[in-house]
Amino acid sequence: TFKKKMIKLSNDEKSFIKQSIKHNLREDGRERLSYRSFSVELGTFAQTNGSARVTLADTDVIVGIKAEVGKVHPNFPDEGIIQLEVECSTSVSASFEGRGGEEMASNLKRMLSLLLSRHGSPLYQQLCIIPNQLCWILHIDCLIVQSQGNLLDCLSFAIRAALQHTTLPKVNATELLPEEEDVQVGEETFMDMNTQYELELEGDGDPESVMHLDISQFPIVISFGISEGSSIYVDATLREEACTGARLSIAINEAAHVCSIEKFGTSIRPDMVVSCLTFAKSIAKEKLDRLNEAVSREQKKQRELHMVPVFS
Repeated sequence: TFKKKMIKLSNDEKSFIKQSIKHNLREDGRERLSYRSFSVELGTFAQTNGSARVTLADTDVIVGIKAEVGKVHPNFPDEGIIQLEVECSTSVSASFEGRGGEEMASNLKRMLSLLLSRHGSPLYQQLCIIPNQLCWILHIDCLIVQSQGNLLDCLSFAIRAALQHTTLPKVNATELLPEEEDVQVGEETFMDMNTQYELELEGDGDPESVMHLDISQFPIVISFGISEGSSIYVDATLREEACTGARLSIAINEAAHVCSIEKFGTSIRPDMVVSCLTFAKSIAKEKLDRLNEAVSREQKKQRELHMVPVFS
């Protein structure tokens, strides 16, 4: 539970918000299962391998992804490594009491890391360069620019969009004889015992010669609030979150598989959990289609920029 200075609702305000949810006419005019519109902007930062900015009404987040070559994790010798960080902007942190902003960022990091912990998925396997030796390490940095409710969903949208936008150069690895000189990539020399590799990176900005990530199994989160009186509603605003008795966040991928469920607050009846699962699958499909369309448009623009006219 995070104590916000800016959200101090009177009992009458809380009663009004709960009654509006109960009667299926929320403060902002939405019905209980209506999701606020969101926008996606790709390529926010040129210095990254991929980036995205997602605005969900007045909630605004940015995700940037940078990649580097490094040693594989000993427990996952044929996979890459993904590391996640979440930070609040100064204005967001200032709206929390004490260290509430840091606590919120830490909890969001924990929940989002669960979405990225699907070892054995095509994404992780794709990041391996040389089994037992080298892999791509993805650093995913999330910045909360503005918070007006439903941060978890919004961040999951942005991470997925940034992963879709991410491109990596294709790597050709050549094993060197022991007597040859150390080979450096940037400022690092990669070796394992007496084995060293020369890495040749392809790409040069050509969309056709880079590797795109397989994020088909990466889910997005759809969160529901459960108000007193057992009313289920989706995409809570900040004021609604202040009145929410229970919250259920469900992660669903493109195959409509439920990847995780996390509950907050008071208890929830089993039949209400089943209802939330049904609603989440329908809503997730719509949001995933929207994200995929945005990325497809951006990739088409990139291909057109690199097209060279042929004259006879």
